[in-house]
Amino acid sequence: DAADIMIKKKIRKLPVVENGKLIGIVTASDLITYEEKLIEGISELLVTSKHRRIGG
Repeated sequence: DAADIMIKKKIRKLPVVENGKLIGIVTASDLITYEEKLIEGISELLVTSKHRRIGG
């Protein structure tokens, strides 16, 4: 997991390599943005699920 590597190595950027070629860079900010969107999506699922149970 990219976040685990960044934490263990105390780095903020991680190269993304495919077939030995650099194809991008993942930053700590990228991971934070992804986490925020993931949490929002899960929250919406929970609210929708709660409304379905209450509404029938």
